[in-house]
Amino acid sequence: MQLSIHLITFFSNAQQPVNANKFIIRSSLALGKMDVARHLFDKMCERNKISLNMMISGFALNYDCDGAFEMLEQMELEGLEPDDVTWTSLLSSHARCGRNQEALKLFDSMRMGGIRVSAEALAVMLSICADLVAFNKGKAIHV
Repeated sequence: MQLSIHLITFFSNAQQPVNANKFIIRSSLALGKMDVARHLFDKMCERNKISLNMMISGFALNYDCDGAFEMLEQMELEGLEPDDVTWTSLLSSHARCGRNQEALKLFDSMRMGGIRVSAEALAVMLSICADLVAFNKGKAIHV
């Protein structure tokens, strides 16, 4: 019900403040309404790294690796640099979807790009290495 009221407000007023848009998108993501969140995101006048990371995280939480990766591509198209939050969400997304080999490649890209490895990203990667019984890779990642 609350989401419906916000959606009606959004569509009746084309120029919503950025924070209002983010709130509505975040609510949609929390409810698993990815199509609604994506539609609202695409209509946003101002997108930034925070809103893109929010979408990547939402796709990750809803087991949509491809959607998360599309948001990464969107971020790069808009001239924004992915940060450790972006990469951690992507790694988490791939781990949740069971795409462990792809996550390993993403992690290597992250490191080669000079992105700081957060404790969260490290935890995701060590979990993936355990799932793959890749203990040597886990040791190498941890060092």
